[in-house]
Amino acid sequence: MYQIQYNPSATFLRLRLFYYSAHIIEPPSLGEGASSILFKREHMRRTLVAALAVSATLVVLSIGNSSADTGDPIPHDDGSWEMCGKHVCFTLFEEAFYDYTVNTTENGETKSFSVFDSVHLAEYSVQSPPGVVDGAYLIDSEDGTTRAYDVPTGIMSFQTNVVNTVSFQMSGLMGGIFSEKHAVIGYEDFRGDLILQGIGTMSWSSQQVSMQMQPGDRYYFRSNYLYTGSLASDIADGSIAGELYLDAIDDNLVSSVVDYQPIDMEVQFSTDTKLEISADASFQEGKTVILTLDESTLDVPLDELKVELDGRTLGGADSVRDVLSASGETYYALQNDESTQVFVYIPHFSQRTITISKIGPGEIGMDVYLGAFASMLLVVAATTYLFRRKD
Repeated sequence: MYQIQYNPSATFLRLRLFYYSAHIIEPPSLGEGASSILFKREHMRRTLVAALAVSATLVVLSIGNSSADTGDPIPHDDGSWEMCGKHVCFTLFEEAFYDYTVNTTENGETKSFSVFDSVHLAEYSVQSPPGVVDGAYLIDSEDGTTRAYDVPTGIMSFQTNVVNTVSFQMSGLMGGIFSEKHAVIGYEDFRGDLILQGIGTMSWSSQQVSMQMQPGDRYYFRSNYLYTGSLASDIADGSIAGELYLDAIDDNLVSSVVDYQPIDMEVQFSTDTKLEISADASFQEGKTVILTLDESTLDVPLDELKVELDGRTLGGADSVRDVLSASGETYYALQNDESTQVFVYIPHFSQRTITISKIGPGEIGMDVYLGAFASMLLVVAATTYLFRRKD
């Protein structure tokens, strides 16, 4: 039978013909002419079914059921704690984190990257067991709070309550480009950002990065996902307010929010084709928020994606950089088989509502209609060619 796949962005139609024994026509022995007529009738029936499928449904998707699996911290006899989830894995022992690893999945392929051999904090006395809160490992102490978010970007953050020194020992494969407040590190096709926020200082030597932190200072590590460019300077200078990652765990939505600046983000409404997210802040200037949505929570292809701010449909920018440097409301979206990532610039803050949904039937762009028309023409041309060939 025919399987039709329509790609409106490329405006082409691919037809693949599969033969199954149950569908092969075995015409009775009525002569060559009768056999040819039966073949043509059956072939026309199948072609018409295929054409109707194109006109009725432009894109066919299967709803995924993947879910995050942030495993509980596991204690060991030596006093260490092992924490391994879907995206991050590391060990806590005394004042240090060891073997911080980020797992990324793109288009069905999962890769593990060893980022830090160790992250040592000079002042960090953990007195209570680590826990899991909103999809993040939480390690709290009187000296500060560490969060390791089990999300594709593998974010780790730490806010110190005291004067502190943090030493990052990068894995042997890592290299980096360093500046006063942030660094871009990576190897092969892995890239990550290390950012210091506050009045502290950062220095580096070979594979080691050192931060001298003052009370209230924070550091963030963030690996790049979908958007492969560095966001280190944008986070460091406050251009990016925060990120929200949304996943489904056992049919329940779990959102993880990383606030680089004081902002509250919360999912208000959700279906597989529509999300409403509130963003509440009191910034005097515009900032960008990043929304990363697992495919189990939003089932909308990019060409049918609509982004609204307080009910107004936003125009799309040409790139992430255009969003980060924008002066008016806009967005840019990226997508792979696992997630959709949306950058939204909000020029004025109070309590704003971001809506991400599927374009309605009356809102489909002309390029989609042209693509469907081109697809129909191709079906007709292919049918005519096959009929003539049989003649």
